[in-house]
Amino acid sequence: MPEKPSGRPSHETQPRVRLGFAASAHDQFEKIPRHIREGLTRKLKDVALNPKIAKPLTGKLNGHFRVTYGRLRCVVRLTNEAPVLLVLVVAPRREGARDDAYQQALDALRADPRSEKLFAALVRAYLEEQRLAAFRRRNKE
Repeated sequence: MPEKPSGRPSHETQPRVRLGFAASAHDQFEKIPRHIREGLTRKLKDVALNPKIAKPLTGKLNGHFRVTYGRLRCVVRLTNEAPVLLVLVVAPRREGARDDAYQQALDALRADPRSEKLFAALVRAYLEEQRLAAFRRRNKE
């Protein structure tokens, strides 16, 4: 019986994904149990490869996206040009609470406006990595 395709590209054909974390998001991410962290990492990589599966946010978080994994919400910044994703917040959804994931994202953006520079640096690093890989492939031939 032939195997059904999983819908996911094989590991060999999947482009390399670059995930970045704002400082507060990294701390939040590290506090999550390991098995959940691994699943969330897979989901974030899937979103970086296919940005259409993330929900765009509106209002003050316009230009950012929501990624859900169980009860967790991640507020991320991503681009269609490269599989690069910057995580601003990882938090459980608590509607109306002061520590709501979306309120945390707004607070993080106000407290540390460097997230846009960090995101741009991630994209540049990824594109440079791809350029070098193509250069090495050409020189091997």
